[in-house]
Amino acid sequence: MATNGTITSFSSAPKNRFDIGGDGYEVQTAGNSYSLSNPDSDTLRFEVHSGDRAWYDGSYPDRSEIEGEARIAAGTPIAIDYQVKLEPNGPNNTFVNTTSSYFILGQMHNDDSASGVS
Repeated sequence: MATNGTITSFSSAPKNRFDIGGDGYEVQTAGNSYSLSNPDSDTLRFEVHSGDRAWYDGSYPDRSEIEGEARIAAGTPIAIDYQVKLEPNGPNNTFVNTTSSYFILGQMHNDDSASGVS
């Protein structure tokens, strides 16, 4: 995987693919105009509103995300590094709690198709 964060071939449409540092990613959002944007060559902006679902979601969860195409073998040491800016979502630059009891900034999990686990 690359350590250079340059974003190329960007498209915000669900199921479309683009590259970050030469590694492929898929857009997994509700497809709203605000769901995912690329304000500059090394920044992705995610926004989630209540009820935002990807094409494969039922009634839960609210999501705006990307999935990397690379698969990492079990036992491989890796490092993840990113910077995050949280934007206020309330009046006068305040933060308003949502109905969600958690927020996931990033996740890694098994390759569902390879392991046979849905």
